[in-house]
Amino acid sequence: MKRNAPLSPVRILLALATLAVFTSSGSMAQLRLGGSLHYGSEVDALGLQVNGYFPLAEVLEGKLSVGGDLTYFFPKTQEGFGFKSSVNYFSVNANGHYSIYESEPTSAYAVGGLNYTRVSVDITGTGTLDRVSGSDAQMGLNLGVGGEYEVGFGHVFGELKYVLGSTDQIVLGAGVRIPVGGQ
Repeated sequence: MKRNAPLSPVRILLALATLAVFTSSGSMAQLRLGGSLHYGSEVDALGLQVNGYFPLAEVLEGKLSVGGDLTYFFPKTQEGFGFKSSVNYFSVNANGHYSIYESEPTSAYAVGGLNYTRVSVDITGTGTLDRVSGSDAQMGLNLGVGGEYEVGFGHVFGELKYVLGSTDQIVLGAGVRIPVGGQ
């Protein structure tokens, strides 16, 4: 008997993207794709993020956008007492952005959504302990705020959010989103 596969973060993001396309089929909304630099307080590391958001023109008077992102935090490595440890983090988020302020060229929005964080640890050493490794994945919620400033080629943005769950961290990021397609 074949088991159903669990919902992976990639499947969640694909479902949200499909929902965005079908609910906005009557409008020519623009997808915004971007990249940014983020800092996570719990992981105590910088990370690179890719993201995409799509406005739902017919939902909540056009104030709601849905999308997601993938953030890879730079690995942390430590050495001492004959051991070397490496810790890797990445997170996937499926978020909604609700516009709370708009006045050309600036806007502000509230952030809410789901977070999936995966951490892996690798410890190598000498003697009886040659190598130990393990990983863990956690789900959580995102709550926060963000703002955008329109520039000639797209939007510069900044976000501050809190991830509730096992990871429990503040994430601060800034980057650029560029409109693709639509009007």
